[in-house]
Amino acid sequence: MQQLALSVNLELLLAWIQISNIPPMQKIRVKRSILALFRHIFPAKRSSERRRNQEDKKAKNKDKTNRGRRGAQNFPDAPRHLHELQGVKSGDRCACGGVFGEKTVLESVQFVAQAPIKVVVNQCECIRCSSCNLTCRAELPEGEGGRHHPTAISMVALMKYGSGFPFYRLEAFIGHFGLPLRASTQFEMVAAGIPAVTPIYAEMCKQAALGQILQSDDTSARITNFERPEQFAKRTGIFTTGILSILGSFKIGLFKTGAKHAGENMTEILESRPAGQPAPIFMADALARNFPKAVEQAVRVSKCIAHGRRYFVDLEDAFPKQSQYVLDSLGTVFFNDALAKAHQLSPEDRLLFHQAFSRSIMDDLKLEMQRQLDDNVTEANGRLGKAFRYMLSNWEGLTAFLREPGAPLENNAVERLLKKAVLHRKNSLFYRTNRGAEIGDIYMSLIYTCELNGADAFEYLTELQIHADEVKAQPARWMPWNYRDTLNHLLGIRDEHAPRASPIAA
Repeated sequence: MQQLALSVNLELLLAWIQISNIPPMQKIRVKRSILALFRHIFPAKRSSERRRNQEDKKAKNKDKTNRGRRGAQNFPDAPRHLHELQGVKSGDRCACGGVFGEKTVLESVQFVAQAPIKVVVNQCECIRCSSCNLTCRAELPEGEGGRHHPTAISMVALMKYGSGFPFYRLEAFIGHFGLPLRASTQFEMVAAGIPAVTPIYAEMCKQAALGQILQSDDTSARITNFERPEQFAKRTGIFTTGILSILGSFKIGLFKTGAKHAGENMTEILESRPAGQPAPIFMADALARNFPKAVEQAVRVSKCIAHGRRYFVDLEDAFPKQSQYVLDSLGTVFFNDALAKAHQLSPEDRLLFHQAFSRSIMDDLKLEMQRQLDDNVTEANGRLGKAFRYMLSNWEGLTAFLREPGAPLENNAVERLLKKAVLHRKNSLFYRTNRGAEIGDIYMSLIYTCELNGADAFEYLTELQIHADEVKAQPARWMPWNYRDTLNHLLGIRDEHAPRASPIAA
C-alpha cells in the first residue's frame, strides 16, 4: 500500500499541474516524470531469493557469453547418457607427479531428431486346434490396440490445428521419413479423437461462463460446403469467434466457427452463467455485433482503447499536432497500466492507481476533443472529426478501467487468440464442411487453453484419449490446470489394484 500512500501525497502536485498554464503536451511529460519517480522509489516486486539467483547468475557469467544457447540444466527431462572415463581413476598418479582428484561430470547438449510419427508392428502369437479349429491368440497390452495410437492422433492434431500444417503439407513432410500417411487418413485420425475431447470442450464452454472477465472478437472464415442454419439464411458471412475467459489465475480460450457473430456466441456463453453471479466485465471493440443481447443487464461493458488509438496512428501524418496529443495521452495511460502490472497491484489497488494518475489525463483528452468539435476547429465529418466522434461516442466503455476493478484497457489478448485461426486460414484456406470446422474449433480451443495455462498440449490430448471414460464421467477434473493431479491420483489407485504400463512410456 506504499504506492497508494505516495499517490495521495502527490495529489496536491497533480492538482497544481492541472490548473497551471502549462501546455497540454507539457503536462503529460511532467506527469510521466512523476510516474518515473514513482517507479524509481518503488521498484517492481521481486523475491529476495529470485534476486539472489539473478545476482549469482550474473556474477557467474560476467566474463562468459553463450550467445543465447541453453545448457544441459535447461533440459531436466532429457535422458542422460554417462560416458565413463577409461584408463585413469581417482588417486592415480599423473605423469607430472601429481595426483588425480575426484571425478566430476561435464555435460554437453546434443539435439537429436526423430520422426513425428512412426509405425510399430505388433506380433501376436496364435495357435489353432486341429479338431475344432479353436484359435487362441496372445492379447495386446491395454492401450496398444487400434490402428492409430493416441500419441499419433495428438501429433497430427497438434501440427494441423496448433501449428497450422495443412494435411497435404504434413503428408509430404512425413513422406520424407518413408511413412505414407495420406491427408484423408489424417482427418480420419483427428476425427477419431473427437469423442474423447468433446466433453472437455463442453466443460470449457460451461466454465468460461463463470469468468470474471470475458473478451471476444471475430475474424472471417470459409467453409466450402457450408450448411447455413435457416435463421441465418439472409446472412452471407462466415466467422470464427474467439472468446477469452479469465477465471482468477486460469484462462480459457474458445473458438466457434459458423454464421454467428461474436455477440451471438457470447450470448450463448452467458445464458449458461448461473443466476446470482455478479455481472462479468465484457471487453470488445465498439462494433455493435460483438456485444451480447441485453448487454446492460448481462455484463459490465469495457471497450478497447487500442482500436480507437489506431485511428490517430493512421492520421499522424495528416494531423501531426492533434494526433500526437491523443497518442501521448493514451500512451501515458498505458504506461500507468504497465507500471501497475510491474508492481503486481491488486485489481482494487490498480483501480485507485488509475483514478489518481489516469483520470485527469482522460478528462483532459475528452475536453480537448469536444472543444475542437464544438468550436469547429476540426470538421466533424472529416477524418480527424470521425476519430474524435468515435472516441467520444464510446467514452463510457473506453473509461471503464476508471470505474471497474480489473477492467482491461485493450482487447489484444483476443487478437492474439485469433491468430491461431488466422494461421490455419492462411495455410489451409478453408474447411470443407461444418463438421470439419467443428473439429478445428475443438482442437484449437484445447491447444490454445493449454498454452494459456502452461500445460503440455501433446501430453494433454494424449491423456484425454487414454482416459476417455474417466474424462466423460468427470470432465471438470480434466481441465489443463488440474488434469495432472487427477492423473496422478488415478494412476495411484490403479497401481494398488491392477498395475499397467502407460501407453506413452511404451
